[in-house]
Amino acid sequence: MTGRVAAFDLDGTVIQPKDGKAFPKDSFDWQFCSPLVVPKLRELQRAGYSLVLISNQASSNPKLATDFRKKIPYICRKIGVPLHVYACWDFDEYRKPAPGMWHAVQELVAAAGNEIDCASSFYVGDAAGRRTDHADTDRKFALNAGLRFMTPEELFGGAVPDPDWALWGWNPFSYPHTAPPESTSLRVDAAGLLSKSSAAMDPSEVILLVGAPASGKTHHYEHALQPQGYQLLEFETERGFAVPLHVKGWLQQRLDVPVPTPGSEEAPLLSGPPPSGAPTRLVLSSSFPSRHSRRSLLAHLRTTYPHVRLRAIVFCPAGGFDEATSGKGGVELWKHNSVWKMAYQPASGEEALDRNDSLGRAGPTSLVPIEAFKRWERDWEEPTLDEGFDSIEQCVFGLDPARTSAPSFAAWHQWLADVYPGKAIKTGRVAIEGPGWTGIRSVQR
Repeated sequence: MTGRVAAFDLDGTVIQPKDGKAFPKDSFDWQFCSPLVVPKLRELQRAGYSLVLISNQASSNPKLATDFRKKIPYICRKIGVPLHVYACWDFDEYRKPAPGMWHAVQELVAAAGNEIDCASSFYVGDAAGRRTDHADTDRKFALNAGLRFMTPEELFGGAVPDPDWALWGWNPFSYPHTAPPESTSLRVDAAGLLSKSSAAMDPSEVILLVGAPASGKTHHYEHALQPQGYQLLEFETERGFAVPLHVKGWLQQRLDVPVPTPGSEEAPLLSGPPPSGAPTRLVLSSSFPSRHSRRSLLAHLRTTYPHVRLRAIVFCPAGGFDEATSGKGGVELWKHNSVWKMAYQPASGEEALDRNDSLGRAGPTSLVPIEAFKRWERDWEEPTLDEGFDSIEQCVFGLDPARTSAPSFAAWHQWLADVYPGKAIKTGRVAIEGPGWTGIRSVQR
């Protein structure tokens, strides 16, 4: 495979249903979008380009996947020149606009002893964010892959590029990484006093990381708390929100210390501060969205370990879940982080990028289901001091460029949230305006 790659979306770019409908009725319901398609593809192949088809095919209807697999050999036979076909069957890091399928193309080119010539390679797709387009996925995919982008009308028909386009949805490039993870703001109690124990007391401490999945809890622990000697336990809450036995055992091992009693041969475990005076610093990480989800754990800690200071670090925007409103993150940020972590970050830490493969990708992790974010929104109740906390702080997610590797920082600045079901264009929110955009104005200008 050569380093000059001509990549194409399939549906709406190379082929389309015969009757003009959005989806084909069977594996035979297709035709080329234009009589110019096949001659152009053959011309590119003769000019030394490797041809690649890249298609999203995730669907709850298994018949569509079966029909796709059946028709691909017929499409390739009609085109009549060698080409490679990549299809994503799920909502994961391979789904456009995430660059997973393009990374697979890079691997294939590298296996042939070549490198991608980005200056001459390009990607063609119909989802370009124009006024009449159904989506902007293809243009975002080209940006993520670092490829020149063209519409089918431009490549096959010689049309002049249409400047009247926009990219929709949440804009990762406008997100401010100005507050490093350790920058938090202490809330105050009703009397207006800082609800933080005196530093001179230096008590043992348990911190609850309160935040939705992918809101930055692990990132904050690794960069701000672990260097200070805090120990972390991550766990899933049980039905009824009872404190899991393994959590109780983990706390007992670290907070209960042997205190000798007169006349005893053994030192029983009694709850109290360490005799050495060295504080024990622990972190518990779960979702804890509601007061009810936190109640049992806080009651256990307050009753069993009254000497321990309890602190909450909240990873939820006080201004709401809408990034455009709060400016502090929300569901779109969490979706973005989930895809970024799945595609580029190992489960054991977010700064081990260069320990992965040559493309900077990590081992498989799971994409947080969209239902988990919806459930969080539904159950969310902001923590208050009267629940039993000694202090509550707020942490806004942000990558510190000084502590984040350049490949990891660059990987974060891609269009990733669109991997989830739904189309960004349906949000009605313009993220970036094209040079000739005449539609609604961007809310993130």
